[in-house]
Amino acid sequence: MFKTVIARTLLISAASILLSGCFVSVDPLITGSKIVYPLTAGSYAYYSNGSSEAEYVADIEIRSNGYFSSHADFDHDGAVMRDMGNGLYIVQEPETAGDNVQYGLVKVDGGTAEVWEPGCGDLSESDRLDLNIIKEDDGDCAFTSYPQLREALLIYFENNKSSPAGKFVRQSSNQQSTTTPKNNDGRGGGS
Repeated sequence: MFKTVIARTLLISAASILLSGCFVSVDPLITGSKIVYPLTAGSYAYYSNGSSEAEYVADIEIRSNGYFSSHADFDHDGAVMRDMGNGLYIVQEPETAGDNVQYGLVKVDGGTAEVWEPGCGDLSESDRLDLNIIKEDDGDCAFTSYPQLREALLIYFENNKSSPAGKFVRQSSNQQSTTTPKNNDGRGGGS
């Protein structure tokens, strides 16, 4: 019974995330010299919001085209960031399997990166109209310029700063990671 309740809760949560839509663009809005890597390469534990137990620990490396890890649960391969000031960074994840480029938000403090995953439903209709953001049929907020995206993320952060989706915490050199290989498409294979 308890497992059924948890499974239903997870399905409802996943459905609400899908219905809220993502922040997306057709072409990357962060390119060239604007790309920064505020987190150093190394081993990081990922904790969901409110959890005291790590979901996974992954070795993350920096390549010329983004952050990468061979761990199956790390589904941010190719992510790059742009500095917004005050420790805030826009995260841009590359197009995969025909999906648009997606965006998130990270606040970096030393070896910890709190992560937010904004949804189109997190912005009011008036904010979307003021910023001329197109809400697509699938519920995604489509952005056409960096200033438009930045302003939307600042509004989102102001309203949601106390509730990140999770955080990555750098591990000391004596803590070991466990590696689960990825699927053939390079994306995480976790459940």
